Amino acid sequence: MKGFLYNAAAFLLIWIFIFSALYAVIPRKYYASYEYELQTTLYKKITVGGLKGNVIIGDSKTQLGLDARNLHATNLCMGGVSPVEGYYQLRLLLQNPTNNVDTVFISYTLTHLVSQYFFYTGSYYNGIIPTNYLDSVRVLARQYNDENYVLSHSDFSTPLDIAFNDPVLSSKIRVVKDFVIGGLNSAYVYLRNNSSPLAFTGTSHPINGNTQLTYGRVVGLSTDSVLYKRSAEKPLYEEELLNIKASVVNKIYLQKMLDLCNEKHIIAIFIMMPSPRSAADGMLDKQVAELDKQFGKNLIYDTAFYSDANFRDQGGHLNVFGVQKFQEFILKNLYR
Repeated sequence: MKGFLYNAAAFLLIWIFIFSALYAVIPRKYYASYEYELQTTLYKKITVGGLKGNVIIGDSKTQLGLDARNLHATNLCMGGVSPVEGYYQLRLLLQNPTNNVDTVFISYTLTHLVSQYFFYTGSYYNGIIPTNYLDSVRVLARQYNDENYVLSHSDFSTPLDIAFNDPVLSSKIRVVKDFVIGGLNSAYVYLRNNSSPLAFTGTSHPINGNTQLTYGRVVGLSTDSVLYKRSAEKPLYEEELLNIKASVVNKIYLQKMLDLCNEKHIIAIFIMMPSPRSAADGMLDKQVAELDKQFGKNLIYDTAFYSDANFRDQGGHLNVFGVQKFQEFILKNLYR
């Protein structure tokens, strides 16, 4: 029995050593989500500087559904983010004197204007935005009793996150867990070709952070041309917001983005991406009315009906047909 326990302990220690060595050597982009690599690339471009003309800052609806080339812009959109991350991104962009920005196109869907999805499992987890900035957002949320930023109420938070109630510690644990789960595959990919990580597995075309900057939007997704199909079991993300109180924090940070643009004498234009018709239409109409008060003539919103055939998933992301329709609207109304 002692021999068995000794061998088991030795075997376990060997595997711990192997995984620890791999964890120390293999870059995180090999086992993190594609958004991590995408965000790393975009923040690096902002920091390095040299960006000129127009930029787009927003979430995945714009990332996937807006061709930045038609706006003569650089697409800096990131999936799952809200104006909280957008303000930090914009501030970093304008702090760099080599970035010469004329117009900032801001675009967030209803989901990320009135709630938050990936503040903990995205922003804290990726570790790109400084922790002190994210912590200050939590302080503001407590001041305004914004329950969207309560860790226990946050989407995708695990019992472990809630037990620790420490997003920094939880994010570190999640990083190690993700590495251990995909460690051997990460090692295989890294050793096979450490210059070309599979940044977006499960699709027909691997994506890295340069793709959207080259082609104007994230293309090549395996579901890009799949028609949207509504089902009672899977409500739209926006319909899940019907019973929540809209985020005060997000509203404050959207205004901070607008104020920063005004301070720097930069034009700020808000683009509201199309949404499928749903039970959340009333919330959407109210949000558009509020945006109209903030941005006035600089609000772009297509009131035309977009059928289910224009969307590709429950998140309300446009497919190739929806993208084409919205581009025609943008070109007609923005440059009229």
